[in-house]
Amino acid sequence: MTPYTIGFDVGGTRLKSGGVTRQGKLFAPGVASSSGNLGPEVLLKSLINEVERISRRAKAKPYAIGLALPGGVDPTQGIVALPGKLDGLESYPLVPKLQKAVGIPVVAENDGRVSILAEKHYGLARNKKWAVSLTLGTGVGSGVMLDGQILRDPHLQFGTQMGHIVIQAAGGRLCLTGARGTGTMLCSATALAMAVRDGLQRGIPSMLRERYFADPSSVDCEAVFEAVAHKDRLCLDELRHWTANLW
Repeated sequence: MTPYTIGFDVGGTRLKSGGVTRQGKLFAPGVASSSGNLGPEVLLKSLINEVERISRRAKAKPYAIGLALPGGVDPTQGIVALPGKLDGLESYPLVPKLQKAVGIPVVAENDGRVSILAEKHYGLARNKKWAVSLTLGTGVGSGVMLDGQILRDPHLQFGTQMGHIVIQAAGGRLCLTGARGTGTMLCSATALAMAVRDGLQRGIPSMLRERYFADPSSVDCEAVFEAVAHKDRLCLDELRHWTANLW
């Protein structure tokens, strides 16, 4: 097996994983619940299980493991300095615990900054000097490259988190930062799904109505885009509004 590393994208909703070769080839991808409300020990166990799964698939251990986490991240500890999406992780030394469990070097970083690093080396930002990446999930992550250099700040990435910029000062849902009208609350994948759910709750006609009342959480971003493909009026309208906020 060619040398490879394991990458984890730990979101507020999903845990995504996969092995990556030095050439940027992805193999053994996996998607599971991040169980963000169950505490860091549950997350640690899920990470260990995924490392074992991918290692069995590769028939070899990886050279290293990278963790992409939301919020301000301590690279050597995995501690998230902005709590909310993952309960208990703001004081939990995830990196040394995972490293001890699997015997492989581990490093953590903010998910937005990881995204621009990936684009710089393997994606659309290759051979570019100026680029911005946005990750749309439970929240909005961001990464910035200026003249070939990844933008960093001395405050655990807080200065470059576009998702926490207020873009609608008049109001909106409350963000975990304590502000209203932030990019995360208006432009995330979760924001789009929540807007559609709100319309369904108020009785606006939609092909997702029965699905919503059977299981509200099943009306996620993927379900919304499926309905958009069928020209569902509610989903089309909310997508237009969401897109305007994103732009």
